[in-house]
Amino acid sequence: MSRSESRASFSKATRIVKIVAYADESGTHDPEGKELGADAVAIAGVVSTREDWISFDRQWRSILKRYDDVKAFHFRHAHQAWLVFTKRREPSSDFKKNPYKNWDEIKLRNFIFELAPLAGSRLIIGGWVPTKLYNEDKMAGVPGKDRHPYELCLDHFFGSTVDTIIKHKSPWKRQPISFVFDHSEKREWRDTVMNRFYFNQKKYRQFDEISFMRKEDHVPLQAADMVSYRVRNNMSGLAEMDFSKAWPELDDIIFKQINDYNKGRGKAEYERFLIKTFGSDPFKK
Repeated sequence: MSRSESRASFSKATRIVKIVAYADESGTHDPEGKELGADAVAIAGVVSTREDWISFDRQWRSILKRYDDVKAFHFRHAHQAWLVFTKRREPSSDFKKNPYKNWDEIKLRNFIFELAPLAGSRLIIGGWVPTKLYNEDKMAGVPGKDRHPYELCLDHFFGSTVDTIIKHKSPWKRQPISFVFDHSEKREWRDTVMNRFYFNQKKYRQFDEISFMRKEDHVPLQAADMVSYRVRNNMSGLAEMDFSKAWPELDDIIFKQINDYNKGRGKAEYERFLIKTFGSDPFKK
């Protein structure tokens, strides 16, 4: 698909709505949280107007082009390359397929830190469930822990979209919202997303439509990828009471709006904010 065709497709997909929310998931490969590093699921993304996304598309693509004409940004690939470049991990057998394999740490860091301000300048939305802890409670028969964690996380995500718009962009609150999720080959995942969207649409009448698109064609999904990856990483650490952080400077950029909003809040108020935004209290197991 050419760039002009991509932009035409982008405009067509968003023409009938005013607000567009792009979303991606992280951690859905392990619903029970049994694998190391897969102890949480996050669904997060970015929200803005359709006109703004056209401008965003142009700015994001210009950065990709300047860095060896990268086809699409995936934080998973960038993080894997960073681990190799910083000697934290030996390259795996499939590292030769990594688009950043011939880069170095400085180039990769510069690339990521040029993209991050664009992602962080839009409204950040998200839902999170500590999969491992949730399923442990579910197996123990804890009341209220009888749902599939993906369904719960999607409900948190859709609710976060509405709450964030009301809190930070109140003029948008009655505008129709279109959701664009990253393309997935997993039929069960797509069905779950659709089912929870239609369920929440009954509560939030401004929910207009939902679709699945590819990151290569809709670059705001690449920003959503960056946000969802960092949300899961950070919230997993809170759930496990692990406050050591990788990429702290990056998170300061991506989550600047959230951090600025929460400055001056006490711990109790901040915990209530986390519960309302992500649907869980990370400070209590």
